[in-house]
Amino acid sequence: MTSLPELAFPSNRTLADWWKHLAPLQPRALWVAHLLLHRVEAMVKVEKPAAVDAFAHYVLKALAITEPASSEALEAGSPARRPLLCQVLRKLQADDLVSCSTTGSWSVTPRGRDALQQGIALHIENVRRAFHFVESEKASRLPEFLPLQNHAALLSLPETEHRPFPIDLLDQCVAQPAAWKMRRGFPLEVTEILKAQGERAASCTPQPAWQRIIIDHPRRLLVLVMLAPGPNGSDRLMGFGIQPEKWILHHAEPAFVAGSDWPEILPDLASEVRMESWAEAWKAFCRSLNPPVAETEADVQDKTGLRLTIKVSRRFMDWLRATRSDLLKGEGWLLVGQGRARAAAVIKLI
Repeated sequence: MTSLPELAFPSNRTLADWWKHLAPLQPRALWVAHLLLHRVEAMVKVEKPAAVDAFAHYVLKALAITEPASSEALEAGSPARRPLLCQVLRKLQADDLVSCSTTGSWSVTPRGRDALQQGIALHIENVRRAFHFVESEKASRLPEFLPLQNHAALLSLPETEHRPFPIDLLDQCVAQPAAWKMRRGFPLEVTEILKAQGERAASCTPQPAWQRIIIDHPRRLLVLVMLAPGPNGSDRLMGFGIQPEKWILHHAEPAFVAGSDWPEILPDLASEVRMESWAEAWKAFCRSLNPPVAETEADVQDKTGLRLTIKVSRRFMDWLRATRSDLLKGEGWLLVGQGRARAAAVIKLI
């Protein structure tokens, strides 16, 4: 992948262009941030509800009547040949719907009886999944799970620029209650992290130990992060991926969405920016415009939502009109902050 320039941030004009796509979402706050991520791949146990097919239902029903029963006894009363019957029994066993004794007798499990009654069962399988965790700039904080899918703007990060990932965080996420998982976007169907050195799950065909190795891929993602009303009226945080080579914003679909827990996931964005910092950012921006030296002083009066109100002199305003500045069109933007994240505001001159 193409390496990302160190802490590159978009220009005022780029932010103004992006705003045309973002304004309909009615954002209340904006940031541009370089996120350091762990893309952690692991073998997991997944449980998903699925309808019990007709033949599996027939086998469960027959077994419930005659249990415990051998494969031979089941075959005698079944229209199916033994290979197909054994295949169905193994699948039912993998889903913990039937069990087989040491003598080869089959029985319906409590889970199987529920499936027989409801026609729905939890399908269990072992698969490799990728999970993303985001680092805070505060070294004392552990990474937080981020509901991010693979994204075109993700960039590789050298191992030397990344902290080791604490593997136990995956187990902690799995152990969280369903309400937490729903708020954070952690997949409910993941019920166990299968490690190379751990016990093999009896409910599924075991994979070789090498397939259970957990791998941490360091990644970096440049994002425009927006706090905006969600469908239910409450705030949600959305991150839109940025490809910095040509400053392309993937505005059609967010790379991730976080609910009310967003200050815990991205605490570096939750701190309030002081007015003094906005004033310093304005002075730096003015210097880039190369105005008359005597007219660079201004009074940063207020910041409400995304709007930063700045009182300037009449002579400075006249100079802006003479130069046809975008500031007079409400298209001037400021970025302020230290480290990997910058808060954004649109400039209103009075």
